[in-house]
Amino acid sequence: MQKEQKIIAATQIPSHSEKRWYGYQEKDIQAIWDKGKIPVVITEQHLLQGLSAYYGRRSILSFGLLPPGRSRRAMLSQLLHRLRSRGRDTERHIQDRMKNAERDLDFFEERSELFDHILVNEDLDVVLETLKGHVLGTEQP
Repeated sequence: MQKEQKIIAATQIPSHSEKRWYGYQEKDIQAIWDKGKIPVVITEQHLLQGLSAYYGRRSILSFGLLPPGRSRRAMLSQLLHRLRSRGRDTERHIQDRMKNAERDLDFFEERSELFDHILVNEDLDVVLETLKGHVLGTEQP
C-alpha cells in the first residue's frame, strides 16, 4: 500500500500459506460517485465496519447473504451439504469455511444494524433480481 493513497477500510485475511491485506482506497470510491454511479463492493465484516465508520452508516446500502434454513443449525447444515456436494474442496477447507460461517452468523446477529437487507440464498436468480431491484430502486420494501 502506498502512503500517499488514503486507505479507508482495510483488513488482513489470512490464507493457508500467506497473509494478504485487502482494502478500499478513498479515491476509487469517490471516482465511482463522481461518475454518478453507486460503488458496489463485495466485502467481509471488518471492511464493512470500516466503510460504515468512514462514510457513515446511511451512506452504504448493505446486504447480508445467508444460506437457506429456518434455524442456525439448518443453515449450517445446508452450507455443509453444498460445500461437500461441490466436490472441489478438501475436508480441511470445508471445516475452515464452516468456522467462518459460524462467525459470520454471529456477526449478522450481533451487528444487524450494519445491514439494510438480509437475503437467503435459496435461489441465486431470485437473489440477483432482489439485489438488482434494491440497487436500482425498483424493489418494493
